Amino acid sequence: MKVLLDELSLVTIWGPCDIAEGILAVKIDALLSVGFKITATGELQEMDRNNPIHANVPTFTVCWLPHATAAKFTDPAKTLSIPVYEDAQLQNLVVHLTVPCRSVDQAKWILNGGYFTLSSE
Repeated sequence: MKVLLDELSLVTIWGPCDIAEGILAVKIDALLSVGFKITATGELQEMDRNNPIHANVPTFTVCWLPHATAAKFTDPAKTLSIPVYEDAQLQNLVVHLTVPCRSVDQAKWILNGGYFTLSSE
């Protein structure tokens, strides 16, 4: 299947991934979250004040999908885009990943300032 990159969107899939038309699907399992924790289905949760600053993120899938298919995973009213940084110094932005988030909760999580990082150092 030949598809131009301009016709694809990078999507994040939380939970089981059974998308047949996914191009270059990759499972990610060593990411950390800062300022929030996240469930296996991608639900954002507040960190307990007694927990460490970083939380392990459950395994999820990223893949390139045609725009029409990707729309249900990237709807701005149902998702929130969270940055992924190379390390805790926030100097190198790697990508933005989407997580499920109701529109009424988006302001709360944006103000929280949470992010993902590849390393805790």
